[in-house]
Amino acid sequence: MTQGNPRRLLRAVAAVAILCGVIAESAPAAFAEESTGASSAEASQPAVESAWGPIPEPSDSTSAVLSTVPAPTWARVLDVPYLVGTFPIHLASRLVAESVEASDRIGLSRVVARLFARRVLPPYTSIGLRTGGEDGFGGTFSIAYPKRPGQGDTFRLKVDGTTGGDHGASVGAGWGTLKNGELQIGGGYRMRRNMHFFGMGPESDADDEAIFLEETAYGGASLKRGLGGDFVARGAALWTSVGARGTPRDHDPALSAVFEDRLPDGFRGRSEGASFCFELEHDDTPEATRPEHGGVRRGLLAYFHGTGGKPGADGIDPADVRFWTWRGELQQFVPLWYSKRALALRAFVTKIEPVGDATVPFSRLLSNDDPDLLRGYRDQRWRDLGLAVATAEYRWPVWALETTRSMGLDAYIFTDVGQVFHEVGDLGDELTTSYGAGMRLGSFEAFAGRIEFAHGEEGNEIRLRLDQVFQDDKGGFLRGRHPVPDR
Repeated sequence: MTQGNPRRLLRAVAAVAILCGVIAESAPAAFAEESTGASSAEASQPAVESAWGPIPEPSDSTSAVLSTVPAPTWARVLDVPYLVGTFPIHLASRLVAESVEASDRIGLSRVVARLFARRVLPPYTSIGLRTGGEDGFGGTFSIAYPKRPGQGDTFRLKVDGTTGGDHGASVGAGWGTLKNGELQIGGGYRMRRNMHFFGMGPESDADDEAIFLEETAYGGASLKRGLGGDFVARGAALWTSVGARGTPRDHDPALSAVFEDRLPDGFRGRSEGASFCFELEHDDTPEATRPEHGGVRRGLLAYFHGTGGKPGADGIDPADVRFWTWRGELQQFVPLWYSKRALALRAFVTKIEPVGDATVPFSRLLSNDDPDLLRGYRDQRWRDLGLAVATAEYRWPVWALETTRSMGLDAYIFTDVGQVFHEVGDLGDELTTSYGAGMRLGSFEAFAGRIEFAHGEEGNEIRLRLDQVFQDDKGGFLRGRHPVPDR
């Protein structure tokens, strides 16, 4: 009994101390409620905590007020011609965007995706359609064996043809990587029965249109290696055989009839020889389809030495043909005032320099052909020793599947200025100008295709292509790219 009394006393003292502490802590809060009146509810609310500490109440020092600054009057006036000129393209863009969104709402896009997701052909094979205008309609069949996903092919076989008589086949193989050196070997054959010739030089007349058959065979090897800092070097050794003669079909007007008294050098003959090429490229573009900055710079030097063949109507020995080819190209992408709107600029000059008194067959001369187009004029409209073109495109986004990196559609307007020439000093004498508009389809990783309408002094041109003028992917032997002339 005497031992229990001190314990009860200690417990009683502790309880009284705790009760006094609670009353002492609650008294200021009660006093504050009585003194603040209407603001008592705010004072009783706990502070808002975050990962960075308490969030203060809004005040002039912690809140931002956004306002739109109106454009000056002169800027709005300058916008009027632009808005009027681009209204048809804007209308077409909205129609395409609304059609795609409508297909998403009714589920049509999912049905199409499932349809194309089903594999009909064996693995590593593919087919494609071709529409080449005067070359007619056709198809492409290819077999490509990949290295690993995302690392390209090690073997590719391609066969294609059109109703207009453009037939060809190519085979190529590749080893290695760009970092350690990529080696490609391959060859191919192509016959085109619907090639056009209008005469030599920029003064040639569109009324002198003529048709001939061109036959090309080639084989060789190339080595490409990255040098660091977005620089890539490429060297190639190539054997080519090019022949030009009259077409056996009823393709009128025939070259031999239109130019009966002035047949071009090398017609009805065949030129065979070996060429050696070195190319240096700097490419710092961040993506494949719609870059907003960066550019491509290329320089090329090639030497051709004739080894034989068949003399043409001019009687010149093809083994005596020797010439150098040089080329300089600049591409630059300039960001504009909105995201994914850019100005694309491109300029190049390329020239064939005969060695001594050598005569270069017309089938090896430069012409306005892929990717060196004058888009308001027909392909191969001009031929000569040199070609120079300057291009400007204004691009803006129309629609994207999910993000700006995914598959999407862009619209663009463009202008091309250029000419073929015999000597560099002739540049500027016969410049041609064309302009137009189009739509581009592609993603961050790859370009899919384009459709464009262009106008020049000789009429209008509509093109549906699977490659692009800017950031042109040469592909080398694996893609079966036509190697004559060097570009």
